[in-house]
Amino acid sequence: MSTNPLNEAELAEILQIAQAGEKKLREMSDRATIISEKWRIKTQSLEPTPVKTESKITLA
Repeated sequence: MSTNPLNEAELAEILQIAQAGEKKLREMSDRATIISEKWRIKTQSLEPTPVKTESKITLA
């Protein structure tokens, strides 16, 4: 099996695609960080909901 080396134009196109993908991933990560921070602030400002601990299970 032989491989042909890529020419400069093909390498430039691959680099451009990779950089665009990296930019998109960074944007998605930044957006996820913003959303998670908003969620953290929202959940910290809420009063805790009381939990009922009563159980109808009885031991015989």
